[in-house]
Amino acid sequence: ELKAMMDDFRIIPAGRHLWASGVSGRQFLFNCHVSHWNEKITDHFDFTFMRLMEGGGVGTNYSSKYIDRYAAPKRELAVHIVCDPTHPDYEKMKESGIISTEFSHEWAGAFQVGDSREGWSAAMCDLLDTYFLDDVKHYNRVYNVTGVREEGRPLVSFGGTASGPLPLAIMLQEISEVINKRAAQQEKLNPLDMMEIDHSMACCVVSGG
Repeated sequence: ELKAMMDDFRIIPAGRHLWASGVSGRQFLFNCHVSHWNEKITDHFDFTFMRLMEGGGVGTNYSSKYIDRYAAPKRELAVHIVCDPTHPDYEKMKESGIISTEFSHEWAGAFQVGDSREGWSAAMCDLLDTYFLDDVKHYNRVYNVTGVREEGRPLVSFGGTASGPLPLAIMLQEISEVINKRAAQQEKLNPLDMMEIDHSMACCVVSGG
């Protein structure tokens, strides 16, 4: 009876099931998530970014009682984005002012961003972790986005099209701006700072459709 009603369009499954049923990975069928605050601050942002990129909605509690546990960032950092000039999106990124003028894509010390949800989140977590590590030798954090597929390429397993590396690059720089303000004053991140970082991640994901 249920199948007959669906065949006649008297009822239809939820939109998420119409979109993602049959796609490899059941995580795409989950709508709503609540992100947590563990001992490690990066865990919250990694979970949030990954769930957003899977098409879920993510909420969290930004109460000070959860946020005050984290230490102040230990340093300011400068984010540099590098990319091979042959990348199809290079000129667009250069025009936006996002490409570093100090580092080359051939520099061996750059973080190589992987072309996957996990790769993007790993780059973000690397930046966040570096703010709180005890021993960091380099003020500059360089991220090589050459390996990220260009804007408009089909996302075969997930549907839709790729955003290209520009939204990721913008997100990394926005996150650094938020944290640098506190690091300069040797202050802890406050709830609004945490929300602003989450907002930057959400804008990055929306850019990818």
